[in-house]
Amino acid sequence: MSSNESENERYEMLVNGDIHKVIPRLAVPTIISMLITTIYNMADTFFVSQLGTSASGAVGIIFSAMAIIQALSFTIGMGSGNYMARCLGAGRHEDGERAVSVAFFTGFLLGTCLGVFCLFHIDQVVMLLGATETIKPYAVEYARYIFLATPFMMCSFIMNNLLRLQGLAAFAMVGITAGGILNIALDPIFIFGYCGEALSGTTGAAVATVIGQFCGAGMTLYFNTRKNPDIQISFKGFRPSAKAIGRIYTVGLPSIAMQCVGSLMTFGMNLILMAFSATAVAVFGVYFKLQSFVFLPIFGLNNGMVPIISYNYGARRPNRVKKTIKLAVCYAEGIMLAGFCIFQFAPRQVLSIFAASDAMLAI
Repeated sequence: MSSNESENERYEMLVNGDIHKVIPRLAVPTIISMLITTIYNMADTFFVSQLGTSASGAVGIIFSAMAIIQALSFTIGMGSGNYMARCLGAGRHEDGERAVSVAFFTGFLLGTCLGVFCLFHIDQVVMLLGATETIKPYAVEYARYIFLATPFMMCSFIMNNLLRLQGLAAFAMVGITAGGILNIALDPIFIFGYCGEALSGTTGAAVATVIGQFCGAGMTLYFNTRKNPDIQISFKGFRPSAKAIGRIYTVGLPSIAMQCVGSLMTFGMNLILMAFSATAVAVFGVYFKLQSFVFLPIFGLNNGMVPIISYNYGARRPNRVKKTIKLAVCYAEGIMLAGFCIFQFAPRQVLSIFAASDAMLAI
């Protein structure tokens, strides 16, 4: 299939296809990939919880830092991807391609700077995130490898967003799922010392996460450069300017604002809870991951509808934009109702997945 045929088919699907069919087609792969992400985040907590409350609390503490990294990535990915989709909907192919190159290289450079800074101030960072003296050693072990992988984590999240916003959600799903499955498979091998003492415990959990993220970043980069004929990433297209970055952040800043509110809430709650006990911090860390398991399908649904909205906005089809939003809201309400029922009627059962002690269950 030629580049023009591929682009024309995608344009036809997004601008003229049946919305009842197009939303699930784009949203389901995205929801699956985001659920896999949640599952492998939960896998870290599950396996680390076998090592004790302090180790489990450390993973919960660093999860808020990972949420900030993810928020920065989504800002760049959503901002550039949305602009790119509007350009493709309006037929401005070259502008869309330039936005993709700016997004990739900006994310890698920002991730490198952020990772290096956090590594040089790792003790202060983990304490700032809410670690207690008992949790701190485990948190430092876990965070060290996470910060080393920050550039690859950011690129993985950005590339996934760019694939989704071009209507290529299936490729995005394969990339993130492969990394997640690899992470889950490696967790028990590393955590319980099958690769040696140096790579056991929380260090092993972090190494498994890093390998999974590196694999995901590699696959999403491959799909963007080899399996997507419409948009190509090239260093030639990397011409950062105030105008280009302004376009990205105009759309992306609301995403980072929402993500940062969640991270600030987590940080504030950890500060409050550590005044009671490390067990309370561990309970909140587990709860936050369980909450994410319900919320991420909504984010996936949102990411699935954005390409439709962006293309139709570029193609000047406002009625189709409104219809897409209304239908997506109905789907989201159904998902949240199911999550509400699980939390209300089976809290002990979901907490027991993480080997919750009697003290944790009481809280």
